[in-house]
Amino acid sequence: MRKVLVVAMAGLLLAAFSGTALAAEKVRLGLITPLTGTLSFGGNEVKNGVSLAIEEKKTLFGKEIELVVADAPDSTAAVAEMERLHSREGLNVVFGGYGSALEEAWQKVSEREKKLCLGVVNWSDKLTAGGLKYYYRFAATVSMLSASLVDFLNKEAPAVLKKDKKDIIVVVVNGDLTSYVANPIIADLKKAGYTNITHETYPSDLKDFTSLILKIRRAKPDILIPCQYTADGMAFRRQMVAMDYEPAIAVGGGLIYDQPEFADLGPKGADGILCTSFTNPAMNPNVAPGLREFQEKYTKRFGHPPLTHALSGYAGAQTYLKVLEKAGSLDVDVVRKALAETNIPEGETPAYWGMKFDETGQNVLARQGVVAQWKKGVYTVVWPAKFATDKLELPLKPFSKR
Repeated sequence: MRKVLVVAMAGLLLAAFSGTALAAEKVRLGLITPLTGTLSFGGNEVKNGVSLAIEEKKTLFGKEIELVVADAPDSTAAVAEMERLHSREGLNVVFGGYGSALEEAWQKVSEREKKLCLGVVNWSDKLTAGGLKYYYRFAATVSMLSASLVDFLNKEAPAVLKKDKKDIIVVVVNGDLTSYVANPIIADLKKAGYTNITHETYPSDLKDFTSLILKIRRAKPDILIPCQYTADGMAFRRQMVAMDYEPAIAVGGGLIYDQPEFADLGPKGADGILCTSFTNPAMNPNVAPGLREFQEKYTKRFGHPPLTHALSGYAGAQTYLKVLEKAGSLDVDVVRKALAETNIPEGETPAYWGMKFDETGQNVLARQGVVAQWKKGVYTVVWPAKFATDKLELPLKPFSKR
């Protein structure tokens, strides 16, 4: 009996040792992003992109990579799951996924634990304005995209409208939850010399936009810039169609105007409006090495074309993995030093962006944005010319004359 017990215990110890040895043969990285809840569409796209980058890389430091994924549908879950990844899972490096407010929540944990969060997609300026030490961001900020949008208007609007900037009337409209997008745009417009700017806001739960659209119409804007989430943006656009109102230039500030759901409005409702965006899968694939291959692999692997979030997740993870490989370790201080020394030029990643971090952890080579236009229900990039897959068509016509 004693001999059987000894043999059994030896077997258990051997199994435990083997499991530990197998775990030690893997390099473990984390990913936190919303896979359920209202932001799940973007969160799952990020997960797909990051997963594909890791599947392609296969190994890090000569060992298999294991990706530990956490679902963060809300701020409470974001904190709890980041605590799990850093403390219980013992992960020094976690990729940060979709949802700026969520990232603000989980980053507090990373700062407290002195562990790294490598952001791939979020754009809130707050994330790199608060003196964070353990946060890095691959993607552009709202302010960077705002500057790109105003650059587009400076180059295209005066010729289309046949007006000087000082005479162009601009209306920026947003719900009370999207002021973080509208405010930088307004500030950049003023810096650029646009003096006739009206800012309209409304409660995020507003359903009837009739009065607001009538007010905008009376202002006779040359340019309308709506910054809206899905529910309010779709309702706003449907009511614009019903009221047969469209200014000469309409440019969505990202958000719903950059999402495939916008096509649900049909060609009549969706077509014509422009949208400022990150570099994305709809752009000319010749400008970014690996973009075409990514589009093909992603579509085959996941059964649908990639969204902007997927490309940012893929290119961000792919580029971070190169930095980690060069660092040769997941020690936090060693990785931070490697990130500080990184200088990858623009045009060398599938998202086109380069990688060089400033003292706030922001990638200063993620400054390139694009402008897309909906045509026949399809999202096409029309500016800058180098990134375009179709021609810019302005001015816009009233819906009844299309």
